[in-house]
Amino acid sequence: KVTHFVREIIVKDENRLLTAYLWERMPYWWYVKRTYRALRVTECRLPRAYKREIKKFWKRHLNIRVSTLGYQYFFVANGVEDVRYIPQDVFAKYIIRKLNRLEFAKAYADKNLYDKLFPGVNTPKTVLRNINGRFYDDLYRHLDKESAITRVIRAMGDGTLIIKPAIDSGGGNNIRVIDAGSPDFSKGTPETVVGEVLDRYSKDYIVQCFFDQHDLLQSMYPYSVNTIRVVTFERNGEIKVLATVLKMGNNSGFLDKVSMGGLSCAIRQQGELSKWAFTSDIQRPVTHHPQTDFRFEGTVIPNFSRVLTLATSLHAEIAHCFRLVSWDIALGKDGNPALIEVNLRNQGIMIPQLNCGPLFGEETLQVLEEIR
Repeated sequence: KVTHFVREIIVKDENRLLTAYLWERMPYWWYVKRTYRALRVTECRLPRAYKREIKKFWKRHLNIRVSTLGYQYFFVANGVEDVRYIPQDVFAKYIIRKLNRLEFAKAYADKNLYDKLFPGVNTPKTVLRNINGRFYDDLYRHLDKESAITRVIRAMGDGTLIIKPAIDSGGGNNIRVIDAGSPDFSKGTPETVVGEVLDRYSKDYIVQCFFDQHDLLQSMYPYSVNTIRVVTFERNGEIKVLATVLKMGNNSGFLDKVSMGGLSCAIRQQGELSKWAFTSDIQRPVTHHPQTDFRFEGTVIPNFSRVLTLATSLHAEIAHCFRLVSWDIALGKDGNPALIEVNLRNQGIMIPQLNCGPLFGEETLQVLEEIR
């Protein structure tokens, strides 16, 4: 009952200090249960010697006792015994809070503030912003609700729109398509239907045009914006790229989330895709997209160096508060990379490691020593 009560407070309470205070003090076992229930980790028996090495590793370097469930996730997929993998539960409880100023994360990750934080950055075209319950256009000029609805209706004439929370939309939570051809618009006037859609989001959301992606990524899977996850890390004043993964949609869904049926595929240094991509069934990697039959091996992401430059240059702007950042970047039809999302707190690190190996690689021991 106490755990349920605390969880309800974390979800509902709007006092950021209280929320942060409670989150910091959640017991480690809570992170374990929460994390691997969502990942649907397949139960398997790790070799006994490997389990002993895992426990000794974390006891030696962070002086903590850990669950080995996270290691089962990787072992089931690739059979590799490497203690340097960072399980999501350990990352969330002990590591990310030492690297990032989490009390600032909600503000810096607010999609309505990207144009302020990163002036000139390429993003999907913004139609409408709602910031703390007030409406603004793409240039932050105030609008009344009637003007806001009219603006959305006009933009619908140019194509499909996306509405999503400006804060905490990670994992595809509460993202919706606004399309004049949807059945909703047969139930009332456009003004009524759009008004009802906006009302469901209450406050702090953004409406954008559906991004027109590069032809190559469109051919892989045309129903979602397929994004490149770039994980960057600041150490000793240098921004390094730790992992790069292509995320693709599947099953005609409009989101590229693996948890919603999508795929992930490692991107090598020169932008070449791995031979294998993973679905949520990590024991059965695929060589072709299940729906479009697109073959991954031999494919090179265009302008990949520019994608990495965008991620590292943006990270340099916020590295004083956030040392580890996960960026979702799309590639436009013109080949220019565009920022889709910045992940500062709730960064999923299991998929990047599944595809690219242990998060910190050869620097794992040095990083753990820094944060101990």
